[in-house]
Amino acid sequence: MSSLDRILERLGTTEDANLPNVIDKLLPLVIKQLVIDVDSTVQCKVLKILSHVNKRLEALPNLQLPIADLISLYQTPPSPAASNFSLLYINKAITRAPTSTRLPYLNPLLQSIASKNEQQQDILLRCATQCLEGLTPSTSSTVKESSVVAQSLDTLAEQDTAVFIDYILTLMLFQIQSDKAPSSAL
Repeated sequence: MSSLDRILERLGTTEDANLPNVIDKLLPLVIKQLVIDVDSTVQCKVLKILSHVNKRLEALPNLQLPIADLISLYQTPPSPAASNFSLLYINKAITRAPTSTRLPYLNPLLQSIASKNEQQQDILLRCATQCLEGLTPSTSSTVKESSVVAQSLDTLAEQDTAVFIDYILTLMLFQIQSDKAPSSAL
């Protein structure tokens, strides 16, 4: 309990310039505290810390989060609450990460996705597609990146690959409906 108080105090006194190092170390550790049989006072402290982290993240939209640590925590969570908070921060981390650094997270995000519930699948699939955003025909390393994607999909279980391919095909078929009338050629 006193360690959580120190964490909250440290977060509160950390300057914005030093916050990335603190977040990298503390965020996964704090989320791990959400074990199944956690005391309600510990749970309140953890939620207070995470609330403070969220406020700081809102004020610092370019702050990077520890994606690999959060994915690792999500894959072996100590509790359902830890899993949900890990997923929440994974979503934020992928969105904040530069597009050029996201591709290596494709495979870990898709691991065992077929066994997740529909809501978790949706979040993971959105994150996985964000990992692909950096792939464009104009980049010089497209062939290398395409082989990374192919290798990522080859190492997945068949059902996980099927979930991802189905999602990608649905995205490709999606057409945005417009309320505007077609422009006339007058």
